[in-house]
Amino acid sequence: MQALHITETRAIVPVTRKLSQLRFTLEDLIGPAAASAEEEPEAPGGLRGRLSSRRIGQLLPNAVLQCQKASSEFIELNLTYDRTVRIPEYVTRERRYRTFTYTASSEILWRPETGFCFVMDIPKRAIKAVTWILSSAVLGYPGRLSSYDLSQAKMRKVIQFLTKSSPGGPGELVRAVFRDIEMNGNFFEEVNIRARDLNKLDLYKEVVKSAGHIHAISFVTPIIMDIGRALVCRMDSSGAMQIYSQRLASDSLRALLLWLEEMFAK
Repeated sequence: MQALHITETRAIVPVTRKLSQLRFTLEDLIGPAAASAEEEPEAPGGLRGRLSSRRIGQLLPNAVLQCQKASSEFIELNLTYDRTVRIPEYVTRERRYRTFTYTASSEILWRPETGFCFVMDIPKRAIKAVTWILSSAVLGYPGRLSSYDLSQAKMRKVIQFLTKSSPGGPGELVRAVFRDIEMNGNFFEEVNIRARDLNKLDLYKEVVKSAGHIHAISFVTPIIMDIGRALVCRMDSSGAMQIYSQRLASDSLRALLLWLEEMFAK
């Protein structure tokens, strides 16, 4: 399974030789003193709010961002950082943990013409820190890049785009999670419906009219022509997405991202 988080910016990203040679570290963002101090100052404030340098360092320790390739179609970057896992062990009745640290890697594809940025295989809790580093390194200032907010109206458009006819045939909505639903005088915090061709069911149509929020959808894409097959995916309103089909090669992943960009533009 591959996971990606969709972000966006309204800025035009210049594709320059300097950008293709980019190497940006955590210390470049927060300064070497702040990286090791107990009381660090806030990172510079941006349009989307503030994020403390300490919090960035906790989420992405020893982060290094490097540009692999820059073209008018895609800016390809790679983010490495340290991740720590704790594995429980039992000694008689006492529970202990063994801690392991390893270097994690995240591939990032940025579309300079449209402002969409796709961050692969990153924990959701760290996405804000990633956007601050990306914005600082590529745009020169933190806070200009943010998660792509899939509002109620946008989620409805995504569903319409998925299920309409296309060169690869229609896609299929197979699951939807709704929140804040009021039906027949009853209030439901969450309703989860799963079925083939879900959008054709009367129950789905009734719930979608009454839902205050479409939280997540699972779907099968149409056949994406450049890949030659359909993909099974899940997307939620925070801009996070999982690809459940077998792991895609780089060319196939780019084709999927271009398809997603077309869908979001509708």
